[in-house]
Amino acid sequence: MLDKAVYVAYDNAMRISNRDPHELFDLSKHPLLLSMEEVGDILRCSEQAVRKRLDKGELAYVRDGRHIRIPREELRRYLEERLVIGPARGGTGKGDAS
Repeated sequence: MLDKAVYVAYDNAMRISNRDPHELFDLSKHPLLLSMEEVGDILRCSEQAVRKRLDKGELAYVRDGRHIRIPREELRRYLEERLVIGPARGGTGKGDAS
């Protein structure tokens, strides 16, 4: 199941870019290793939601003592695997109930 945050991130990216969809997730301005808070900011979700993704194995991470860091390229992979091009769930995207 795709999270609302992924749809929001894709929608926002498409509004500002006409590039190849796989280039939409340009995370180069972010550090190589991201905190759960930073990942939450990027995905527009809580740290708890990020932790759930880690616990389910959806995101790989690095543990350094008590610190958990998510590699930037791992987050890019996560987003690209969930990229959906086309109408969401078969609708037209215009708010009709059909």
